[in-house]
Amino acid sequence: MKQFLIILFGVLLVTACSSNDDNNTENEEEQNQETGHFSLRINGDGFSDKLVELYRDTIDFSGRTLFLSSDDNGNSFAFYVDNPVEEVQYGMGPFDNFGNRARYGSDNGAVYSSGSGNVIIAEIITVNEICRRYKGNINVTLEKDSDPGSQISVQGSFDVPFPGCE
Repeated sequence: MKQFLIILFGVLLVTACSSNDDNNTENEEEQNQETGHFSLRINGDGFSDKLVELYRDTIDFSGRTLFLSSDDNGNSFAFYVDNPVEEVQYGMGPFDNFGNRARYGSDNGAVYSSGSGNVIIAEIITVNEICRRYKGNINVTLEKDSDPGSQISVQGSFDVPFPGCE
């Protein structure tokens, strides 16, 4: 009888843990879909195919739209484009101007600002007159702020909802 109870307890424990893991995965996927998603590959200046997954929202910023993303490890990526945001290719310029620009902050503390490249807004899904979802691709070359000769390339994609839209 004790063996039967021990086996039954073990089966219940394994089943309960397995079920909980599935729920955590579903919750993480729901959270990622609600908060946006950037998937980036970084090369150069000591990075070799570094993959970074970032989750955050977009923020409208006085005449331009700031797409901002970060993770819990200290990585961040942002780019600005002029309003209205359209399904086009935006050329990125130096970060010290007020045009379209990009910036990457590494988990090692280094900051890289745009030198060249582009961001393509491939699709804008309009839910209603306020809520939109932006999908596209990133391909930029960024220079290290503390050492302009050091460059990285950032390539990837994004799928980000406008703030407050779920």
